[in-house]
Amino acid sequence: MIWEKVVTLDNIDSIRGLLGKYDIVYEAYSELIEEGSLTVDNIERVRANPEDKRRLEAEAYAHREKRRYQKKIEKKIEQGQLTIGDLESTRDELKRYNSLVWFCDRLITKGGITVDIINLVRDYLDHTQLKDVYMKLIACNVVTVDNMELVREDLKNHGLVEQAYKAIIDAGGITKDNLELVREDLESRKLMKQAYLAIITRKEMRLDEIVAATAELNKYELF
Repeated sequence: MIWEKVVTLDNIDSIRGLLGKYDIVYEAYSELIEEGSLTVDNIERVRANPEDKRRLEAEAYAHREKRRYQKKIEKKIEQGQLTIGDLESTRDELKRYNSLVWFCDRLITKGGITVDIINLVRDYLDHTQLKDVYMKLIACNVVTVDNMELVREDLKNHGLVEQAYKAIIDAGGITKDNLELVREDLESRKLMKQAYLAIITRKEMRLDEIVAATAELNKYELF
């Protein structure tokens, strides 16, 4: 959101005129609830029309219940009582508390998750939420050269193919042995130079291999 981390509970009154001009007063208050500064305990600080104030109060109560639920789930995750194997049986409840993406995030962060998690939540998430899960998979290096074919179309639909390959390169996942498998993807996104640079920096190529690849490396201004 454009006002995220700009509008605060302390300054919102002073910029209400600007927010009102763009008809985003309600959305700004809602964002403050989501990030935790506007709660059930200080909801009286809201200056809005009666209908919006009632809606915001309901949001604040719902957010409090969501946080309580997430704390309970977090504890179970840490204790190993909830794993990827429980996702199918708990996803309806997680969705009810608007916590399905959050749960996926926690599982992915904890480790041991594959891209197959997408198949368990695909029908339960909208486009933006699914993109959030993919971004977490990319950030945690779950998307690799080996499983790229399984998720390529999804990544393409979410505009994440280039981001995924950059993360794979940074993680050392593209080597001299698998480079040819993804050459077309890398060349179309102007990432071959970055991939070769990472391979050379890791000293994967012997000197004779580098010399033999002079023409190729010249093509990417690396020799």
